[in-house]
Amino acid sequence: MPEGYFESFPEQMLEKAKAEPSAKIVSMSFAKRIFRYAAAAVVIGIIALGAWIWVKRPGGVDNSISQADKDVLQKVQNISDSEMTNYIENSALTATGEKMVASADIDMRGEDASLMLADIPDEELQQYLEQHNGSKPLLN
Repeated sequence: MPEGYFESFPEQMLEKAKAEPSAKIVSMSFAKRIFRYAAAAVVIGIIALGAWIWVKRPGGVDNSISQADKDVLQKVQNISDSEMTNYIENSALTATGEKMVASADIDMRGEDASLMLADIPDEELQQYLEQHNGSKPLLN
């Protein structure tokens, strides 16, 4: 290696750079930015196209409801509350097909009633019985 090479190296490089015609420097980050914008535009385009197709499909959003279903829905809306209550009381069946039993018809054991009413104070139970049943005070 020649003597004093590193000391004179910066000056030699500047002279060579000034002597050569300057070339245009193209940044690689510009290409990356273009690619990112293009990718974002494609994603937005796909989302917009999907939304447009979904909204503009024939028949609109109610496309899944048939005319027969619409007729049934219209008839159900015209039924009075008393007719619905009467139907439910007369034809209430369990999942097994058996007739439902009213809660007053079910036999309860004393232990079951005690467990159900354990969190309710005796005064409230006494007040309820006096208001709805007219019974005598409870004996503890």
